[in-house]
Amino acid sequence: MIAGSTGGEYEPSGKAAREAAKLYKWVCGHADEERIAMAVNFKEGLKTLQDKEAVKRHPEPVPAIEEPQKTPARRGKVSITQWVDPAVRKQQLQLVGLERDKDQYELVNEALNLMFEKYGKPPIA
Repeated sequence: MIAGSTGGEYEPSGKAAREAAKLYKWVCGHADEERIAMAVNFKEGLKTLQDKEAVKRHPEPVPAIEEPQKTPARRGKVSITQWVDPAVRKQQLQLVGLERDKDQYELVNEALNLMFEKYGKPPIA
């Protein structure tokens, strides 16, 4: 574009104008092919249009995403997440677990029960 003019306006018989004219004819020709095909065989053309509209009106339902099955030990339970310094888990919790032959799950439950008792609640973890 030169000073807001298209190639055809700036140089009507130039290469850009000829290319634009070719592209226009090509696009119009391909757009008309579908209409001509539908006119030749009206029933097929009507079915094609109905199929296109049916897709717009009635999209296929998206299947619901199933939640993964919980292991039996996790049924009826929820997860609690706590962000801690890496040393808490790697050094302290792991070391205490090795010394007492307990895993992280057991140690955290023990800690929760001790806290519940401290605040006058029954130990249910």
